[in-house]
Amino acid sequence: MRNWLRHAFAVESAESFSPTIDERELVERVAKEIARRGMTLPALVMLESTRPLGGLGGQALRFVEPWFAAVTNAAGLKILADLLERPGGVEFVVSSLQAANEAREPVVGGERA
Repeated sequence: MRNWLRHAFAVESAESFSPTIDERELVERVAKEIARRGMTLPALVMLESTRPLGGLGGQALRFVEPWFAAVTNAAGLKILADLLERPGGVEFVVSSLQAANEAREPVVGGERA
């Protein structure tokens, strides 16, 4: 009983975060698209400013999921909500955005090099 009670309210640490294959594929696809559009900085600012509210963001996505499901396939939204609710999820998205931004082609004079 004592052992159970000790771990009854345990929270997963951010260091032990490991994304699933679906989460990794979705985040990489979205990060590449954000980087392609040159929106990495605004996305990073938004994620970093709401980092403490990651779990709340996941719950907000669950709230709007039925509306999106009515007009499109909301499977990606569910995966993203699961990811954001877990400790370390926001850090994974941030690092994926940074990696995608570094990997994109440099822009020279408004055109891709």
